[in-house]
This record gives sequence, C-alpha cells and structure tokens, in this order.
Amino acid sequence: MEGKCPSRDVLIQMAKENPEAVADLIIALWARVDALEAKVAELTKNSRNSSKPPSSDKHGPNRPQRSAKGEAKRKPGGQAGHKGSTLEMRLD
Repeated sequence: MEGKCPSRDVLIQMAKENPEAVADLIIALWARVDALEAKVAELTKNSRNSSKPPSSDKHGPNRPQRSAKGEAKRKPGGQAGHKGSTLEMRLD
C-alpha cells in the first residue's frame, strides 16, 4: 500500500469496475490508521501520565527546565541584620 495516492477519478473507476477492491482498500487503510493511532498513543506516554517508571522516559526529564543561575530573583544569604555564626578555622 506504499506509494502515491490514486486520483479521485481512478478511485471512482475502480469502484465501478471492482467494488470489492475498494472495500479491501478501505479496510486496509482503516487498519493502518488504527495502528498509527496506537503508535502515537504509545509514544506520548511518559512517567507522568502512565505507570511507567521515570527511567523509561525517552525524551528527557519530566521536570521543567530550570532557569540560568544568574536569573535568580532572590539574593543568597540570610535575613538582613541577622548575626551569622561561622565555625572558626583551626590550625593544628
């Protein structure tokens, strides 16, 4: 069934001359559509929408990409005015 799609006129002529062939063609195409839909459904499954483990995901991690380090909204460190406590370095 690979190849170029026949024109409308060719299909009409085939239906007049051999309706069984047209019925066979429709059944074969329907089966192909079902197979392709099943394949799409299988390819769109991942660990979030099925019971598959995360290690079976083929297209990267499930979590959204994190932004670059320089784009943080908050500055690192404690609250302003809080006296910090750091261990002193020992020279033994």
